[in-house]
Amino acid sequence: IAENVASIENVERAAEMGDIANINFLGTVDGIAFEGGAAENFDLTLGSGQFIPGFEEQVVGMNVGEDKDVNVTFPEDYNAKELAGKAAVFTVKLNKLSVKNVPAIDDELAKDASEFETLEELKADIRAKALESAEKQLQSAFENAAVEKAAENTTVDMPKALVESELDTQMERFAYQLQMSGYSMEQYAKMMGGDVSSMRNAFRPQAEKQAKISVTLEKIIEVEGLSVTDEEIEAECETLAKQYELEVAKIKEMVPMNELTESLKVRKATKVIVDSAVAVAPKAE
Repeated sequence: IAENVASIENVERAAEMGDIANINFLGTVDGIAFEGGAAENFDLTLGSGQFIPGFEEQVVGMNVGEDKDVNVTFPEDYNAKELAGKAAVFTVKLNKLSVKNVPAIDDELAKDASEFETLEELKADIRAKALESAEKQLQSAFENAAVEKAAENTTVDMPKALVESELDTQMERFAYQLQMSGYSMEQYAKMMGGDVSSMRNAFRPQAEKQAKISVTLEKIIEVEGLSVTDEEIEAECETLAKQYELEVAKIKEMVPMNELTESLKVRKATKVIVDSAVAVAPKAE
């Protein structure tokens, strides 16, 4: 919190460790510039270890407007193999020097950065939220473990189409995650030394497991006669609206009601399992 509300102040003196140095630099090996070795107006926090060993230490002592040749050697295990172990010269210009003024962690910080009057009140709030989050994670982990155990103990003739459908869903989800990172499924598969078909086979055990869980929960919904009332659907819409800071009407437009209804039924089926599950302490290693 203190870091988030810190202020930045320009200074006119020799650079010191901990300062933010705004620099231009051009790196050469044997007098030849190399890819990725140049930038302008780059903010470097001295002492952060962001650059190769020896670089930041030689910027220390420079004054604003000063030019300097920084001599360094790339580590033997440097990720760009063509530069590994090579001696390099960086021509560096210090454009600007700044310091980050981090406020003291005290009652004043609590007043300025939160709705609390004292540091102890702010700490208590952080602790309570962390505890609530940890308890939710533990409850979720227990629910998942109970449902997985119930599915594991279920005898079912698994329809092949259901497994393939779940496999399609998992592949689509993973493809979307790759896309967000700038990769296609084909590129990733090639990087891993396989193809899309081998990746699909790798996902199959998890898809079979998830499909069995789905069948188990659906059967519990059927046998227990679980249903969802209009009031429960309305309450869930209000919860989602609050969570995403939207109007309830907007949530109803965005979320298909049949999917929401099925989700609530699954939640009730999960509760049936969890309520009848017996927690056993793990065996000591």
